[in-house]
Formats: sequence, structure tokens, C-alpha cells
Amino acid sequence: MERITLADMIRNELERLGADGLCNNDIGCGCGIDDLAPCDGPQLNCQPAHAAILTKPREYCDAGDVWYVPLAARVREEGYSV
Repeated sequence: MERITLADMIRNELERLGADGLCNNDIGCGCGIDDLAPCDGPQLNCQPAHAAILTKPREYCDAGDVWYVPLAARVREEGYSV
């Protein structure tokens, strides 16, 4: 039997959903599908997310940086562009 890890399962589901990664707006972090959970593992509040480009700076990020926005959110909110 093939060994399937938690990271594999998360990555597969994100791909199925068309997500670019994860985000946790409670603590202001996000990660891409190719670098999942660099913060020592996914947190229980992580959500599937789209990558968006910041049009305005945020705390710890500059305009032009990638920011991960929950799939349920409207990406075109103020401060994001696709």
C-alpha cells in the first residue's frame, strides 16, 4: 500500500478545490500549495485559499507581495488584485 501523508491529503484536496494554498486570518498567515505549513504544521483554523497580489501594504507585507485569501472571501476586496 502506498504511504499517504497528511500533507499529501491536504495538497490533493486543495488541488481538487482549485485552491492555491492555505490561510489563517486569525493569525495573519498563509502558505502556497508547494510550501504547505512552514509554520510547524497546519493550524486547525487554516482554510483553503486563493493567492492574491497585495495592492496596498499590510503588516509584515509590501504591496506586490502574495497574500492568501480564503476561497469563500471576495478576492477583489480592497487591497487585493488577481
